[in-house]
Amino acid sequence: MKNRLFLLILVLSILIISGCKSTPAVPSLDDFEEKPLPPGNIDTNLEPGTKIAGGNVNTNEIGGNNLAVITVQKSTSPVSNDGSFTTLVSSEGAQLIMVVDGNNKLRAYAISLPQSSDNIIFDASSTAKGSIFFTPGILSIDPQEAENRLRIIVDLSCYPELVSYLKGKLKTKDLVEINTNQEYVSLLTNCINEYPK
Repeated sequence: MKNRLFLLILVLSILIISGCKSTPAVPSLDDFEEKPLPPGNIDTNLEPGTKIAGGNVNTNEIGGNNLAVITVQKSTSPVSNDGSFTTLVSSEGAQLIMVVDGNNKLRAYAISLPQSSDNIIFDASSTAKGSIFFTPGILSIDPQEAENRLRIIVDLSCYPELVSYLKGKLKTKDLVEINTNQEYVSLLTNCINEYPK
């Protein structure tokens, strides 16, 4: 439990520090190691603060081959051909989870909330929410506060344009490539600036 808390604090610190740069940061995947889900009845073998979650990667919007979901719990979970997956997430706080391809290129984000992690969807919308949410001053790991902030994000007037942009790019580009595009940076910055302080 202490190792997961330390890793969560480390990842959040990196995100907050890199959020001070002029270009929004993409989390590094170097800190995540593969740890497949254990076989059998994993319900009874979960560590405290961890729960099983499932969902779907919208492969009509998210590109890449050999997709996998990565969480702070260091579990790497393969995405099936139909886009479905099962993984481990926090049962205590909001967290960013990611999809990577077989080349370890970051393809999408989603936010896992303990109260609603039964059907996590990765798509352009979840990636837009994750990009805005993980900004200093917007980020919260408190589940209720995070849920409220995500509602505010989808009501921003700039949000549909950011989602539309990502729908046009995520199928063919990874998030590192997208993050270096000035149009994306401008759209994301507009949403961050519009978020009520």
